[in-house]
Amino acid sequence: MISEKDFFNQDFATHGIIEKDDYQASCRVKAGWQAIQVRDDKNSAYIREKLRNLVYDMRDEYKQKNGHVKGIYALTDDCCKVPANTLKAIFNGKNALTRRILAKICVGYKLGVDRANEFFLLVDGALNLTNDFDYITYHALKDGDDIDSFIKEVYTYLKVDLSQSSR
Repeated sequence: MISEKDFFNQDFATHGIIEKDDYQASCRVKAGWQAIQVRDDKNSAYIREKLRNLVYDMRDEYKQKNGHVKGIYALTDDCCKVPANTLKAIFNGKNALTRRILAKICVGYKLGVDRANEFFLLVDGALNLTNDFDYITYHALKDGDDIDSFIKEVYTYLKVDLSQSSR
């Protein structure tokens, strides 16, 4: 968790969740800053397959720790607060993987910063500590925060409600 003092002492270049606008070539960031893009299509089969593999790996880890199996959709809903219908739509290619959903999955599954950044690079660019949302996400990953604390922190500092987001 980030202290209020630490957060408000930062001089962020950008604010909010930065996602590449599919209809324009630019990002909502200050002039000159560009996200590192590895792939143009946030809905590519490659991204969906990497996410699917991650979710199945997390299910296998859960089984090893707890001795019983939990379905991938129920596990993702419990750990990451991502509803089953949202995850299914991403896996089926109906919805693209967004930065807000990816942040919830990475924090909820307690990925390390480096592993999470592999996914962020594929979606909208690596975590950027000059952005307030990315700053919160980075520290949640680094500190191993639980998903509820992360959602609360994002709402407290940015007034963005991730608890109800399905996109």
